[in-house]
Amino acid sequence: MKKNPAQRIIGHTPPISIIVPCHNEAMNINEKLLELRDISYPRSLMDVVFVDDGSTDNTVQLLREQTYLERFRLIEAKVRSGKAFAINQALKVVGGNLLILTDADTKLQKDSFLRLIANFADPTVGAVCGKVRITGGSLLKQLDGAFHDLFRERDRELESKLDSTSFFSGGLLAVRRSLMIPFEEGMVCEDLHVLFSVRKNGYRCVVDPTVIVSAESPKNVRSQVFQRRRNTAGTLQAILAHRDILWNPQMGVYGMLIMPMSLLRITVLPVAVALAGISCILMAVLFPLFGIIFSTILFSIIFFSLFCSRYLVPRAALFAFIVELGMLLGIYDYICRRHISHWERA
Repeated sequence: MKKNPAQRIIGHTPPISIIVPCHNEAMNINEKLLELRDISYPRSLMDVVFVDDGSTDNTVQLLREQTYLERFRLIEAKVRSGKAFAINQALKVVGGNLLILTDADTKLQKDSFLRLIANFADPTVGAVCGKVRITGGSLLKQLDGAFHDLFRERDRELESKLDSTSFFSGGLLAVRRSLMIPFEEGMVCEDLHVLFSVRKNGYRCVVDPTVIVSAESPKNVRSQVFQRRRNTAGTLQAILAHRDILWNPQMGVYGMLIMPMSLLRITVLPVAVALAGISCILMAVLFPLFGIIFSTILFSIIFFSLFCSRYLVPRAALFAFIVELGMLLGIYDYICRRHISHWERA
């Protein structure tokens, strides 16, 4: 397949509106304010709107003090209604040619906006996100970062060059204002709804690997599973809400290959892994000798991966068990309609 990367022009600086939804972000809000104040983009062309979604800490107080000094705007929602609702409130008052959605706890580079907006010099591009770099020093967080780089970032960079990516990252996302429609109530993965809506309007949705977005990894296994569980349920919600994309020849390689493969990856793969695990357990019970041999091989692989290897690639394969568990639970949540629109700190 022919690769078709987006044509970028650094220095392309149309008016932009930045939306920052917040919920209990007191620990991050001052740093975010400083980050946006020092960002490399013409200040006269930036409109920054913070939306507080019913915070119960002192996020609102901090925003009231600082937004006045920085000439940023603040919208206060007294009752928590979810990220989609918060963004919808900001959409009522912003008017830049391009919208940038960024989270309060996402760390940006000084030139992130300049590099991100450069992609819109290409008239075929409708939405862009940056490359996520998972941060954290613990082994679990390193595994998360390695797994993300190997099995997520590389895939979507290739997808972007072929047509459009199969998923976005809500930490930093830019979209043409004319293509941004209000979210429906109860949406979980808002970034995916943006992606699908933009692509169905005939524009590409790409990843710019030169824009690095730093995100903190969940601190423990339970949080890792929770994050993937919620994301999987939200992804299924979004894909099936826009199922007219799937196997649609009018969508080209995106509809015929990229999105069908994405759907199979998050549904068939976790179920297949679970069935394989159950089969191994049954074989071990029915044939004890097989169980001893299998356990010896498995623990040898684990020992080699964790203690003998200098690289994280084998470890990332082990981390996949956590990922698959979260995805299985996410499928269960979607089937049982247990997913929620309120985002939680993992």
